[in-house]
Amino acid sequence: MKPPRIQSVRGLAIFEVTLAFAGLVVLALVSLKASLNLASAQRVTIVQALSDAFLSRELAYASRLPFEELVDSEQSLWPTYPLSSDTEVEIGKLPGSVPVIARLVRTKYPSDSNLISKGGTSYITGNPSKTEVWHIKSYLSYQVARRTYVKTANSVRVR
Repeated sequence: MKPPRIQSVRGLAIFEVTLAFAGLVVLALVSLKASLNLASAQRVTIVQALSDAFLSRELAYASRLPFEELVDSEQSLWPTYPLSSDTEVEIGKLPGSVPVIARLVRTKYPSDSNLISKGGTSYITGNPSKTEVWHIKSYLSYQVARRTYVKTANSVRVR
């Protein structure tokens, strides 16, 4: 009667080893999922920092561009609303030299207080100093992990 008892102990040991191995596999998968979630959060943070830096540069460019080039030129990078320019831009690179591509939309519109000749709705009595005000807008949209994000940069130029 003793030999059957030894076989049952051996069978129990194999079952315990199998159970321990399955537990380790589950633990490894949970750890892998946690590390992927962490890497995904870091990617979102990196891309947000890149987009913020790009829009800061865009705002600085809109502020330093000569007023005549911005408003009077037909070749302006910011067309007058309802027109807009739509381009794909590389806003930076992720680790491993992976480019981050975004869509940049630019437009501008005159203030209502501008004279009619400058795109506004005001007459000389409403704007005796002939001040010209333009609102410059840049929209940046990008995707991270199948989610689309949109950021804007706004500038007001006065002449």
